Amino acid sequence: MISHQFEYVQPTTVEQVIAELKIGNATVIAGGVSVVRELKRKNLTVGKLVSLKKVSGLADIRYTAEKIIVGAMVTYDDLLYEKNIAQKCPLLYEALASYTDPQIRNQATIGGCIASLQYNLDLSAAALALDAQVITSSGSFLVGSRELAKDEIILTVEFPVTGQQSVSGYERIKHPATNLSVCGVAVAAEIGSDGVIAACHITSSGATP
Repeated sequence: MISHQFEYVQPTTVEQVIAELKIGNATVIAGGVSVVRELKRKNLTVGKLVSLKKVSGLADIRYTAEKIIVGAMVTYDDLLYEKNIAQKCPLLYEALASYTDPQIRNQATIGGCIASLQYNLDLSAAALALDAQVITSSGSFLVGSRELAKDEIILTVEFPVTGQQSVSGYERIKHPATNLSVCGVAVAAEIGSDGVIAACHITSSGATP
């Protein structure tokens, strides 16, 4: 149960969201999976929740020759069942499919996952292995490299379209109750024309210092 009162606002533009975040003890809510859980656990106290639900353009999936551009409000299921994902970025697809709770997949957003910086999320490990780029309202950065500022929101996350010389995989041990990773390993590598690995990223989920 959430035991304290707070204001709930639904801006319709990015500019309005930023303005709301600058005032008082405000927090963004996207799909709500992480935020609602932390509110219930009393790990988070806010005066205002700023919803991204009505901001146009944040739920789009677009492609270029080299990138998959995923809006912050795209859900796990939206991306998992996008017909081109498995072919264009197998590691991303594998990480999305590994989380088998359909209720969470239907609600949790890609932007919310990346913003939460949770160490036990499969998508976070895969995104880091893929050198995914986070595009925000004030700039861009490599996924996992820093936290968002108070008045900054994620607009899109850019994943690479992997080529024929790319190999990847994700394996994990999951907690039987929560389905979260106890430990997982994501690998993304490029094979050179000589058959030798030219580049390789290995990342983990569920691992802490």
